[in-house]
Amino acid sequence: RIVSIIIVVIAIATTPLSPVLNSSSATTDNNNKHQQCNNAGMSWLRWLWLNQSDEQLAAAEDAVFGIEPFAQVFHQLYFDRRMVEIDGGYRINTVEVAPPAYKQNKNNGRKQEEDGGDDVPLVMLHGFGGGVGFWVKNLGELGQRHHVYAIDLLGFGRSSRPKWRFKGTTDADLNECEASFVDSIESWRKAVGIDRFVLLGHSMGGYVAALYGLKYPGRLAKLILASPVGMPRGPHFHELEREAQQAAHPTPQDKQEAAEQEEDEKEYKPRGPRGLINKQSYTVRTIEWMWRQGVSAQSVIRFLGPLGARLTRAFVHRRFEPFGNDQNHEVLQEYVYQISAAHGSGEYMINTLFEPFAWAKRPLCDRLGRVQVPTVFIYGAHDWMNPRAAQDLLLQSTNKNLIRVDVLRGAGHQLFIENPQGFNRHILAYMRGVQ
Repeated sequence: RIVSIIIVVIAIATTPLSPVLNSSSATTDNNNKHQQCNNAGMSWLRWLWLNQSDEQLAAAEDAVFGIEPFAQVFHQLYFDRRMVEIDGGYRINTVEVAPPAYKQNKNNGRKQEEDGGDDVPLVMLHGFGGGVGFWVKNLGELGQRHHVYAIDLLGFGRSSRPKWRFKGTTDADLNECEASFVDSIESWRKAVGIDRFVLLGHSMGGYVAALYGLKYPGRLAKLILASPVGMPRGPHFHELEREAQQAAHPTPQDKQEAAEQEEDEKEYKPRGPRGLINKQSYTVRTIEWMWRQGVSAQSVIRFLGPLGARLTRAFVHRRFEPFGNDQNHEVLQEYVYQISAAHGSGEYMINTLFEPFAWAKRPLCDRLGRVQVPTVFIYGAHDWMNPRAAQDLLLQSTNKNLIRVDVLRGAGHQLFIENPQGFNRHILAYMRGVQ
């Protein structure tokens, strides 16, 4: 407990008061803004402690895209990596892959729909703490048939990392946090010059993709949510419903039923990434407290310094076992560590939009019923994300042609890494016939 308390105190001390984007400084000069986002506070002492820099992150991303045999495939395609300037002076790290004919047509000044692939591009959003390099097993095969973009979300990866300000959990805070991600994607779309596209998001990226579909449905030809976080209602919703019932019907019978329900819920164990979590445990109470103080996993890694680097590498080796040989693991480990140890920014959105253990404060199951875009859910057969909420959404939908739910065999939550061939086949099937 003493060690836990020390880690909590110092982690909070190193955590910015976050996590809602402060958009009032959007008029700052572009170059100064990018310098402020990515390099502010960088000192030789911090570098010695973390062994992390923008240059090292860029080199780590280079190494990921240099992994064979994927690098050979990229050489055969149109393959481009660049920073795209968006509103506010921010930059979005972008990877673009397309069939070989696109490069020739682009050089000849021909239009996108003449590139030899389909005219509706695919845009891919990574999950929490990830980056464009996570799609290395997918971009080559998908890019042989379609025009594909993968981007680092604002505040993640090599994209600009704005300073964030924590203001609590009001509706205004939630609206501002959601808008900062959704509008940055829309600004990127305009900068790249895409009209309509298919949007694919994994985990937290799936949550952001769903928000984009709700706000800008006319820009999407299809929405693909790969094991999205935030679908079901969490335990806090049951507590709110019970309180509302007690307030509306304060009869003796209601009070007795509420008391019995409260006794039953003492035994309730919400499901999380590690299975059933005992809500009464000291560890869980500590995690919940840290979560509400705005402490992120990445801030703990930064505090631990060299030990944080070792823990990150051990986590990657265990979590991404199917990634390949030991050399590939070392490349991915360095990439994930460089992302995690960089200045904190977008990572704090999870403390604002989600309750502890990633239960959404605004569950997608209550919101996606309004979306008018064809939507596909795909989960791993061994996924810790339960597809039940998506299946219920399908059953309740008045237009079942708009929603589809699939389960990918031989995969868990990181389904695009654990079974890339199966995942790619599903995505190609979803793209077929999109107009």
